[in-house]
Amino acid sequence: MPVYNPKKSFTLSGEGLNFINRVYFGEDQVEELFYLGSTGVSGEIPSSAMTADLTAQTNDGILNLGRPNIVLDSSSQVLVSGLLPEYVSGQAGDTIVISGENFHKITNVNFGAGLGSSGESGQFSVISDQILEVIVPTGASYDGITVFSSLRTGLNNNQTFASGKSYNNFIPIPNVTGINSGMLAKDSEFIIGGVNMSGVTGVSVNDIIFNQSSFESLGKTGVKVTVPTGYAKGRPNLLLQSGVSHLAPEEFSFNPLAEIVGVSAGNVIGSQMTISGHNFSSGMFYTGLGSLTGSLVEVGEKTGLFTQISDAGGYNRLRGYVPTGISILLSGGNISAGVAPDILHLPVSIFTPDYPVAYPSDKTFRPGIGSPSVSLISPTSGIGGDLVTISGENLFGITGVVFGAGNAGIGSEGFNFGVTEVIPGKQITATVPQVSYDTAGGFLDIEVSGAFGNVGVEEGFFIYGRPKINTIIPGGSGILPGSTGTIYGERLYSGSEVLLYGGNGGLASSNFIQKLNISGYRGDNAEIVFSYPNSFVTGNTYGIRVENQRGYHISPTNTYKITGFHTPSVSGVSLVSGTQGESVTISGYFEEISPSGLKIGETVVSDFTRVSTTGIVFNIPTKTTSNLINIETSGGFASTTDILNIALKEPTISGYYHTPSFTGVNTYYNSSDQVFAESNVITITGERLNLVTGIVFSGNNQQFGINEFTNKDNSSLTFRLPTGINAASGNFITKDFKNRDSLVPFPVNVFNLSGYNNFVLPGQDLTLSGTNLTGLNVAFDRVQGGQIIVEPHQNLVSGGTDVLVLTMPTGVVGGTAAFSGRNSDDFFNFAFDPTPVVTGTVGFGSALQAGTGNLITITGVNFPTGVSSGDFAIGITGTGNSLSKQQVDLIRIESATGVVGTGTNVATSLGSGELSFRLPNTFIGTGQFFINTNNSLAFQDDIIADLNSTGIDTSLLDYDFVRATTNFLGTNFKITGDRVNATGYGPTRGVTGQAVEFTGHGLRAVREVYFQAPSGDLFSSQFNASSDTKLTAYVPEEAIEARGTANIIFSGGTNQEVGPFEIILDASVVEFNIVEEDDVPTSSSRVGNFTQKETINGTVFLVTRTRFPDGTTAIVSSTPQA
Repeated sequence: MPVYNPKKSFTLSGEGLNFINRVYFGEDQVEELFYLGSTGVSGEIPSSAMTADLTAQTNDGILNLGRPNIVLDSSSQVLVSGLLPEYVSGQAGDTIVISGENFHKITNVNFGAGLGSSGESGQFSVISDQILEVIVPTGASYDGITVFSSLRTGLNNNQTFASGKSYNNFIPIPNVTGINSGMLAKDSEFIIGGVNMSGVTGVSVNDIIFNQSSFESLGKTGVKVTVPTGYAKGRPNLLLQSGVSHLAPEEFSFNPLAEIVGVSAGNVIGSQMTISGHNFSSGMFYTGLGSLTGSLVEVGEKTGLFTQISDAGGYNRLRGYVPTGISILLSGGNISAGVAPDILHLPVSIFTPDYPVAYPSDKTFRPGIGSPSVSLISPTSGIGGDLVTISGENLFGITGVVFGAGNAGIGSEGFNFGVTEVIPGKQITATVPQVSYDTAGGFLDIEVSGAFGNVGVEEGFFIYGRPKINTIIPGGSGILPGSTGTIYGERLYSGSEVLLYGGNGGLASSNFIQKLNISGYRGDNAEIVFSYPNSFVTGNTYGIRVENQRGYHISPTNTYKITGFHTPSVSGVSLVSGTQGESVTISGYFEEISPSGLKIGETVVSDFTRVSTTGIVFNIPTKTTSNLINIETSGGFASTTDILNIALKEPTISGYYHTPSFTGVNTYYNSSDQVFAESNVITITGERLNLVTGIVFSGNNQQFGINEFTNKDNSSLTFRLPTGINAASGNFITKDFKNRDSLVPFPVNVFNLSGYNNFVLPGQDLTLSGTNLTGLNVAFDRVQGGQIIVEPHQNLVSGGTDVLVLTMPTGVVGGTAAFSGRNSDDFFNFAFDPTPVVTGTVGFGSALQAGTGNLITITGVNFPTGVSSGDFAIGITGTGNSLSKQQVDLIRIESATGVVGTGTNVATSLGSGELSFRLPNTFIGTGQFFINTNNSLAFQDDIIADLNSTGIDTSLLDYDFVRATTNFLGTNFKITGDRVNATGYGPTRGVTGQAVEFTGHGLRAVREVYFQAPSGDLFSSQFNASSDTKLTAYVPEEAIEARGTANIIFSGGTNQEVGPFEIILDASVVEFNIVEEDDVPTSSSRVGNFTQKETINGTVFLVTRTRFPDGTTAIVSSTPQA
């Protein structure tokens, strides 16, 4: 059979070949056939074809055409591209992607040395003829990856075109499975085992590279290196080809070893010792807190900082001081006798930088022991048999402690008593020998002996002497229970006890009563301060004895005998329950009662009577609560067995006072002359006022009470004085929760103001009437600040009513006046406005006459507050209109000077306040001036009407006030001027802007022209008064709102309501051609202008008319036709 190449064309020749449907090379179908009639068919050999049967399929069956040889060539050979960066390395089991060409019938994907047995083939999947995926096999080598098809090698088994290899090598990531040791010393062999290890080129730990010269690859299964110097601690990092590296798992971490091979011996604590070993290099040790060099070494569980010194004998060395506090242990213990004990060895280790982890070590240190020393003996005094603690250094191997010599009366002979250990090498105990010592005591020397030396202490322990009493003060008879006594004597050491005996002072143990309390030891063991018992049996004799550690004193017993007072007792109490202030009698036996010796609980009863020795009588003090009665006498202390139940005493009232609302404090207190007004806030003072539940007053018809208070505590009670109190009585009582009465020390004087006159002028009498007014003064606010207090010049009683009469002062400010006096301040205010009056004028001639427009200045007193320019502060009353009827006119002022309460004396200082104004044209006639106190009477825009008109609300005027103030000066002034009088005007209707002409006289006095709407609104008009007899005004645009008849008003002069004017709706002007005489334009809804010819007496006029919606017309102008 011929040889064919994939991807090349072929041709089949024969007959009837047009019946072939498909052609197959093995299992690979030719994609497209080309027919050459019926004698031939051709196509392209499939790219995946291999040597196999060539078959053709027809409708009748399959024809086997033989077995052609398929041989790969350069166009169909297997090619492998370079490995991408993400697939150039991987561990066993990872899936990588390989790209290339002609991946057909692939049988192997090898990781390693070509297609031989040394290569490892991975499981793979062909994705396309250009892509395949393969799993990295165990045992992959550092080499290119070969893709091979063993089915397509052809006749000669040519593998060259049937395989392709990556141009770059695959780097297998090793899988570490074990190490030979986790800790090795310098120069030791370190072996790492695993799989896929062929790509490893070196090993490092903690960036320290292990000796490359010693590196040895163990093939795919491991590597071997030599441990370097330095702190190479951590996970081994396997260095791979192409600069890649891989960290071994955590469980295979490596630790370096600083190995101890020797330790110097026999060094005592605080001296230097030396450690020798290997790998004592920089970075290998923990240096300790704050240190940068050296190594922290542990010796027997104690640490010290050692320093690296020069090597010797082929070893690295560390030197440092034997740590203080190491445990020194001896064979057989530290208390020994006979053969000297051995010193036990202590373990030695060096800490790694991962403190407190230490390097393993089996080396030990045998410490040395110095000579013993003693630094403290405790206690330093006592008696035989006491245990003494001896502290010091090097107290090891102790063989004995000897107490002897000294001056304690035992001669030079020493006594060796049992020794026990407390702290090894630091502290031991020994027992003071129990032998016969001198009565006065003395010192003993102490000597400590041991296997490592001896040490002695002269006068190291003092033996107590027996106590001796010389005297006791106070002593003898009449000792007060609980008093302080002092014993004087010898050897009265701290800790000595003072014992009390009965039985007529005998010191037998059967007579012992008690130990007495001791408060101090003084005078170098020469004094004891103590307390006698709290009770004695009167007449009995007692004995005193002192005992210390050595025992009792030896003295004559009659030297220390004493006698004391009788103990008090209670046999009965007269009351089980009582009230504060109630009398109580206690029976029993009581000698002299001590100062502050009678108490209820802790409250001292200072006022009492002792009835011989059998009783005590006292009144229950106030501020005392239920408790036991305690009694202290010269014979001791006693208490009642039952509590004395004490109820509070009824409230007591010491006084009361008015609490002014503006200060909250009282000025006067407890005065029977004090005056109160209804609704005043009253504060009652006293004791236990918090018990008050109500207050009962004497009323006008019957008594009544209140139970509401603004404040209530133990010492004060505040309430508002009610209405309806009987002024003739004024008494009241308080009720407490037990309905007990408490009387007030004096009655309430209830004040009532029933009336007073008004419109009082300065210097006139102000009369006030009411109840409890007698003796009171009235205070008025002054202009200059503060108050002026006026004392009545009459105090009367008329028909049971008090009457005060006082002279009204000047220079006061209106508002309120206050009553004072009778020890009462500001307890009642009443409204009062001083009457302002005119005292003089400037600007009138000698005939008291002036014309309108002249400047007038009025002086006066008691002017109202707040007057300023523009106010209607001046009024005039009289006949000032054309009808000669009574009229009131108010006038605006131009300036005000010193107008608040001016003047201090009517007779001498009138006129210091000034109001200046110009006489208006609103009043022409004769009248009297007054001061207007009600600025609401300021009539708008100078419009004045007489009293009979509707233009002024005369109810606002108090004519009594006007009459009073005008009568004060009583002068009539005459004002002259022109009256405004419009006798005619036209037209009487028109649109806005319409000119209206007025004729009359006095028209120059007009200051304003108004069109007043039916609603009352005023619309100001532009106007021109060309003479006193003619004035032209124009309907204002705003007046269109009137939409009907308006009222024309002149303001100025004497003012005038001129008459009505009809305001017509405005409209756009419509211009017409001149129409004939009988041709009148019509409009049903608009105002229009038109010009019409009209013949009068043979002359043709052009007449312009305004036509209104109702059909009427008005002539605007008339001009003869040219």
